[in-house]
Amino acid sequence: MNTNRFSKIITAALLAGTPLFWSACSDAWDDHYDVSEGGKVGELSLMENIKADPKLAPFFKVLQATGADNRLNAEQQYTVWAPLGLTEEQADSVIAVYQADEAEALAKGQKLNWEDNKAIAQFLHNQMALYAHPVSSLTDETISMMNKKYMHLKGSSDHSGTIGGTPFSEVIYSNNGILYKTESMQSFLPNIREYLTRSEGMDSVVKFIASFDEVKLDEDASVPGEIIDGKVHYLDSVTANTNRLLNAYGRIASEDSTYMFIAPTNQVWDELFPKYMKYFNYPQNVNNRDSIQMLNARMNIIGGRFFNTSYTNIYNRHPEDSLTNTSYYVNQQHNPRRNVFYKPNETLLNGLEKVDCSNGIVYIDNQTPGVIKERKTFFTKSDYSALSIFEIPKAKGQQDAADLTSSTVYWEEKDLEGNVLKEKSYRILQVNPKPGATGFNNRTITQASIHFNLPSTLSNVYYNIYAVMHPIPDSDLPSQFCVSYSLTDADGEYRLDGNSVPVFTKFLNPNPLSSSELTISSTQKAGEFFKASTERVDTMLIQSAVKFDFASYDGKEIVKLKFETDGTTTGRNKKYASTLCIVELILVPFEDEDEAKSVANDTYLFNDDYLEGKNEGTTNDEN
Repeated sequence: MNTNRFSKIITAALLAGTPLFWSACSDAWDDHYDVSEGGKVGELSLMENIKADPKLAPFFKVLQATGADNRLNAEQQYTVWAPLGLTEEQADSVIAVYQADEAEALAKGQKLNWEDNKAIAQFLHNQMALYAHPVSSLTDETISMMNKKYMHLKGSSDHSGTIGGTPFSEVIYSNNGILYKTESMQSFLPNIREYLTRSEGMDSVVKFIASFDEVKLDEDASVPGEIIDGKVHYLDSVTANTNRLLNAYGRIASEDSTYMFIAPTNQVWDELFPKYMKYFNYPQNVNNRDSIQMLNARMNIIGGRFFNTSYTNIYNRHPEDSLTNTSYYVNQQHNPRRNVFYKPNETLLNGLEKVDCSNGIVYIDNQTPGVIKERKTFFTKSDYSALSIFEIPKAKGQQDAADLTSSTVYWEEKDLEGNVLKEKSYRILQVNPKPGATGFNNRTITQASIHFNLPSTLSNVYYNIYAVMHPIPDSDLPSQFCVSYSLTDADGEYRLDGNSVPVFTKFLNPNPLSSSELTISSTQKAGEFFKASTERVDTMLIQSAVKFDFASYDGKEIVKLKFETDGTTTGRNKKYASTLCIVELILVPFEDEDEAKSVANDTYLFNDDYLEGKNEGTTNDEN
């Protein structure tokens, strides 16, 4: 049986534009539309009036075959727009779809909610609304149909008008509602989720979304019974369908929101999936590591493709100039340009097929490897405030080995005449040796030392790592410091020394200072040192093209950096301070090692001051 036949019959555009918002009915609203009190009331039920009209025989046949006849004979008030133009062939197609859905659920050992059957949701409930809705020449409103679609009801008299643009000119008042007779059946306009499910060539994204479907008990709508063993047993259980994945990005399946989804075809999906898999290689000790790797690869294929157009319009005065997806509001703290798409009509959406849905728009992305580039979503520069990722190292006896303070410092950028062009504030982390702290060799600690755990790092990616250093307040001395790293092994653990301290390996300064600029201990090399400026906030390249074998996972970092001042810089004539002032760390990922190295020293490419006001594509970070 070809169940797609019904979908083709009922597929049509409803109305152009955005659905209006409509609040749920209160008791007062119900009373207002109750025609049994002071209104016109018929003697027969809705079902009896439908049966009495031979022109509605095909519609009556559908009601009987789907079990809807019992509902339309009950006391609940409904408004029904019955299609006079429904043919026997169309009625048989609706019934075939109803039976196919029921059989499919039965074969899976499941019980399909009656209202979720496609024949009910896409046809019958598309012709019905809860409560009685009389019309007059003044009627001009948006109502919610039984399938939660919003349709425009406009009256021209007390018995004629249009529903969703479909004319009706005959009304019969029943004892449980109102029956209107329309010329044809209502056009069904799918929402974004429904459209994807019915479309060809999108099986990959549809199956992935469906894997998050859940059926949950609606406790508010269910009728509770007695409590047995501390658990409520319901006399009448009402369930509701939900999807955790879609809910994470917005109310994508809801009819009272307007979203945009850039849907990847199977071809785009198959191109991106193996590419993204290598970014999420996890240590061997991670439970279900293969499943989590596949999950995160798929999540990042669709993660940047949802846009709440209502929310975007609020926060973007000119949405034609830029669009932000629903992930932007979560991730912007680490990069305010992530998930922002400039001039979308000329770039992002250009050439894509547009499909209007009842709760928004779907754009079909068939341009391999996809129009949503990873460098605009998850594979992009990340700025981490030093205050948000630091870890205080431990000295002997597990005492803190560093003394920390934080402060906000304001800088003024001036022109040659001394006029202030810009004022910018920096939150700094100031690190000093802990007074009285001793190391494992019982020597007093004279170095300022701090650890940073790098979050959300990817595997098999070449990172350029930068540190934004601030001059030491109230000091003319610079910091001379080393940076070391420690990585977790295949078992997800840091390698420890005999004192249970993580083993660190020093980064070599890619731009080593001359020996005349350094104070060098006997155990260190000139190339290990970095020197912070005393005159400006400085973005310093710490290391280029660093690749990590494993990705961070479940909030657990796999990379730890250690910043440490040189311990030999103390004394009466010391040349360097034993203090560190750090603003933030910047990580910039690259697919290619040579590309990472070629731009490593162009620190202005990753400086927020430089990027302000620039459009997409003006810098490497924005491509």
